[in-house]
Amino acid sequence: MVAALMLSQRLKELVRPTAQGLLNHLSLLFVPAGVGVVAHIPTLVAHGAALAVSLVVSTLAAIVVGAVAFTWAARLIGSEPDD
Repeated sequence: MVAALMLSQRLKELVRPTAQGLLNHLSLLFVPAGVGVVAHIPTLVAHGAALAVSLVVSTLAAIVVGAVAFTWAARLIGSEPDD
């Protein structure tokens, strides 16, 4: 698509109004998330430590599960580690 837009002036002119309209209102896509955070500040303050711990633990768990799955899959297909 990028190549087609770079090569075709006609296609560029067809897409420009829609793209410009979306770009003009792009900030509206971020407003709901910002309002949600601001609306729940008391909850974030009350449970901030638990949220932080759960984010760290879930991230580490995802990394460990991914590594174990990769190791299991490598053994299953008989892959040898590189030296």
